[in-house]
Amino acid sequence: MLSQNQGQLTDWVTAMNSRLAEVEGALVNSSNSSQPTEQPQDAPGDVLAQIREERQALDASRQLIQDLLERTRELAAESSRAARGNGDRTSVKFGYNNQGLQMGVNTGTIGNLRFGGS
Repeated sequence: MLSQNQGQLTDWVTAMNSRLAEVEGALVNSSNSSQPTEQPQDAPGDVLAQIREERQALDASRQLIQDLLERTRELAAESSRAARGNGDRTSVKFGYNNQGLQMGVNTGTIGNLRFGGS
């Protein structure tokens, strides 16, 4: 599941980067455009402001997604290390008097039990 999430996050970062490139291109084209238009004078400024706002939002979103992707990779690495370290063995200690058996509900087979404390 973590690998699937990593793939989705990577896809999102790629999509954000391409959209950010489109916005940057639109910003450059709009700021370099000196052609007269039939629209009121403040309309091009509004468009530039909207493009700048979108760029800021995309930058913030991209940073959040990259942070999330980094954390997901860290969790995957920790999970992998934990799985290699424990194997199929479970150790339970019951405090000072480390003897006996404590069990909640068990619906499976119990075998290979060893008593005698640590």
